[in-house]
Amino acid sequence: RPKVLHPKKKGKKKKYINSGTVTLLSFKVESEYTFVDFIRGGTQLNFTVAIDFTASNGKSLNYVLF
Repeated sequence: RPKVLHPKKKGKKKKYINSGTVTLLSFKVESEYTFVDFIRGGTQLNFTVAIDFTASNGKSLNYVLF
């Protein structure tokens, strides 16, 4: 068990042992997964690309005349 030590008491008293102990009743470890962990675990990704051919820039690319 980890001991609780008070530095001021330790310096003043020669017979000072500790101020008590710490006992953990429970604890929980949580993992934070990264993007690479998901890929290694078998997660599949679908990639889609879309091109907007609207005339928002003043020129429409829908019709190309040759």
